[in-house]
Amino acid sequence: MNEEELLRTLARSAKTQPPPAVDVAGAVVQRIRSPRSNADSPLIWMAGLSAAAAAILLVYSVGLWSAWRDPVTELLLSTTPVLQ
Repeated sequence: MNEEELLRTLARSAKTQPPPAVDVAGAVVQRIRSPRSNADSPLIWMAGLSAAAAAILLVYSVGLWSAWRDPVTELLLSTTPVLQ
């Protein structure tokens, strides 16, 4: 018996057998209603720490941005006493 005939025999027997009765509704409803676990807790902590670090860097960079001047302006300001 080759593989093709074996597969045909299995297909015929599978067609005659009824599918098994499976009821998963109870387990699904129980899983939905169960309280969530704290498996995401380390990820939440890392996200919070990352957000805090980003906020600190944002405040620092805004301070640097407001203190930054154009290099040409600096050059012209350094020559003002000479021109007077």
